[in-house]
Amino acid sequence: RKGFLIALPLIIAYAVIAGASPSAMRAVIMQVILMISVFFYREYDAMTALFAALLLLLLQNPFAILSASLLLSFSATFGILLLNGVLLQMFWRHRPKNRALAKIYGCIVSTITVSFSAMVFTMPVTLLILGSASMLSLISNLLIIWAVSVVMIGGIFMLAAAVISMALAEILVNILHLPLTYMVWVITKLGGLVE
Repeated sequence: RKGFLIALPLIIAYAVIAGASPSAMRAVIMQVILMISVFFYREYDAMTALFAALLLLLLQNPFAILSASLLLSFSATFGILLLNGVLLQMFWRHRPKNRALAKIYGCIVSTITVSFSAMVFTMPVTLLILGSASMLSLISNLLIIWAVSVVMIGGIFMLAAAVISMALAEILVNILHLPLTYMVWVITKLGGLVE
């Protein structure tokens, strides 16, 4: 509970740094609801938190419903909450007996099911906003998800290193350049297939 009190200002700072976009505010509101439920020993329901976040954002600004950021963020989160658990259960029945292989299988399957769940529910929004959508987005997600994780975690270490030594931070920047280059390459190649 003390950890949540420390995390709360950091979460609010994240929202400010992210420009208080509807997608960032959705994440912050859902996290604050989670913290409140833990703090008061209440059960957390993610779907209720999602719709509470939507209600709060629309009460604050009814025109936010026209924001692509809000529509995509809420539809992706709704898809993950609604579909991901069902898909995971379906795939988990076929996991390998070996513990190490089951762990690897679980990582791969959860990446696929989360990406697919979000994509299924964001595709209609993408079609509405852009007039087109591509099934290649699932493939690109699967190819770059590891790189996104490496870059995010590496970026945190790079910022911490910059406080200690700029030379150390520059080394980390050069290391992070590799997965970033890979991500751009994958997106460029798959984007070329769509055109």
